[in-house]
Amino acid sequence: RHNMDNCVVRIVRDLGYWLECSYGAMVRIVIARKCVEKLPESRFENGELVYAIPKGKYGVVYEISWHFKRKEFMYYLEYENRKSSRMYFSEELEKVS
Repeated sequence: RHNMDNCVVRIVRDLGYWLECSYGAMVRIVIARKCVEKLPESRFENGELVYAIPKGKYGVVYEISWHFKRKEFMYYLEYENRKSSRMYFSEELEKVS
């Protein structure tokens, strides 16, 4: 995972000065290497079904961002095809097997 001004992307291909990255399931972008900061692996992936402990219901991760002050990932969920604006941290979510 890499951070690009709070936007978390995954590097798909190294093009030298440029990096081809994916953002979510369908978006591909090319970014200059100097604009990318390496991050640790996130616990959840875009499109993954998770259980939101505070809400007591299941949702799908639709966006992953980086919280600079806490130095950890923030996850945004979609419930029944409706996007929620509430952010969750990993300790508030559980993997669904």
